[in-house]
Amino acid sequence: MANAMLDSCINAKPRLDLYYASGIAGIRFDNLVTIKIDINDKLINNGFPLLTMNQRTVTQADFFRLSEAIRTEVVKLLGAKADRPAP
Repeated sequence: MANAMLDSCINAKPRLDLYYASGIAGIRFDNLVTIKIDINDKLINNGFPLLTMNQRTVTQADFFRLSEAIRTEVVKLLGAKADRPAP
């Protein structure tokens, strides 16, 4: 997903294009290193969105799913426009 446009910026006025890179010089970052984060009981008890109850470690492969789960909860709590930038 190198240089993928972030959806919330497409309709911003004035338009703001933000990009993030998933690699450099043709080499994907996830082929070089894996980030592993161990999730403790306190986070789980406070609603950390795990894939399964047995999952105690997340990696960068989980980041998109985690951000979407958090975004969904923010919208539920703060309303439909909570995940969209105001002009």
